[in-house]
Amino acid sequence: MTFISIAVLLIAASSAYIKIPLKNLAENPKQLIVENYSTNPSTVEWTPTSYLKNYINMQYFAQIYIGSPPQLFNVQISTASPWLWIPSTKCQFSCHKCSNYFDFLLSSSYKLLSQNYKIYYGAGFIRGDLSSESFSIGDNKGLFIKNQTFILVNQDGGFNDAIYDGILGLEYNSQWLKYPTFLDNLKRQGQISRKIFSVFLSDNGFSGIQSDGSAIIFGGFDLESYSENQDIQYVDLLQNNGRWQTSLSELKVDGDQITSRNSEATFGIGIGLMYAPQAEFNSIYKELSDEGDCWIENSFVLCDCGESYKLDDYPEISFVLGLDHKFTLEPQNYFYKYGSKCYLLFGVNPIEYGWIIGDVFMRKYYTIFDADFGRIGLALAKTRKFVKAVDYVAYDKNEANLSEETFLKKSEIAYQNSNSDGISIKNADVFIYQACFLVVFGISISFICCICNRRSDEEASYYEKIYA
Repeated sequence: MTFISIAVLLIAASSAYIKIPLKNLAENPKQLIVENYSTNPSTVEWTPTSYLKNYINMQYFAQIYIGSPPQLFNVQISTASPWLWIPSTKCQFSCHKCSNYFDFLLSSSYKLLSQNYKIYYGAGFIRGDLSSESFSIGDNKGLFIKNQTFILVNQDGGFNDAIYDGILGLEYNSQWLKYPTFLDNLKRQGQISRKIFSVFLSDNGFSGIQSDGSAIIFGGFDLESYSENQDIQYVDLLQNNGRWQTSLSELKVDGDQITSRNSEATFGIGIGLMYAPQAEFNSIYKELSDEGDCWIENSFVLCDCGESYKLDDYPEISFVLGLDHKFTLEPQNYFYKYGSKCYLLFGVNPIEYGWIIGDVFMRKYYTIFDADFGRIGLALAKTRKFVKAVDYVAYDKNEANLSEETFLKKSEIAYQNSNSDGISIKNADVFIYQACFLVVFGISISFICCICNRRSDEEASYYEKIYA
């Protein structure tokens, strides 16, 4: 069996059993400090926290409930799309492999709006019925909205490697969407008082599936639980493009400036790595090579960090976002250390469209997406000394429906502090890990291409319906 085929089988099998529970804290809520319309963060709201599932630090999933009675789905959180879509029972043989399919015949609140609605994602597409339904996130005691427009998908293409059921789009302010988004309706229906959400992304050591630790909060943020301090730096969004996008005015590696031009930086939850324009990527690679020993292997930049060089020998990378807000990534943030090798968690943006700020960055900075004020807030995230995860084990390729107990084994991932040399993984299989990591890297590239190419299609079609 080839290197890639093992990874594909692993990911395909995982979609058959993945469950991503959201734990609602409404029964024992914490006081969430939410900024008022003044600059003093003193207003307190009681907002339930939804915990996300972390898949090898590359994908972060939420659970949502749809219909009456509710049906459960695993959705990829996406800040680069406005659409909410879910697979239907008709999708079982014409879509990517999902864990769950929505049966509208079982729901008393389902409404069909129009049929044969199609959206192109550049390299992929979804086709289905424009629909309306009731949704809740967390559980039935959490946030609940009625008459939410979404696409009930009957066919898709280009999502073969996806390990989620659907997508929950949280784009800033789509100019092309003609219907209220999920975030719009949360505010309109009184579930939240402000169009704001915050995300804390945990680090599970790039291994297995972590069932909690990561979190999304709608309507507020929780500095006490997720930030090292009360210091939030706000960066204004670029105007009139509808994205969670700001300017990147300076990039330095070890204090050496490697770009002198303003660039766009789009924040993308669910994008596992950082993606740079080719010129900036080449400069980063050169700077790292000057400080240590780096090379290309299996589409990754690898560096020696255990034989002749240590992880701490490599420089910090700093970004200036907006006018003058500086943020840094240290080697332990932008490398994945495995044995004596370090994998660089940067890639080349395939369409040369500025920077994509992925999960690598948002694991270090607790991120607040503020649609009311058109800005992104960043606060230094808390580090978690230990997190629990599960490792993948090899299995017979003919056993497509292995139970979770058989397919997974428990292990504990030691997350070292920032002054350490990396992470420790128990009972991990190097070959299996690298295969999975390589394929998920490919998924991120494909997702970026879909997002960016979709934008061109949006501008051409204004998300119009396409009838078969």
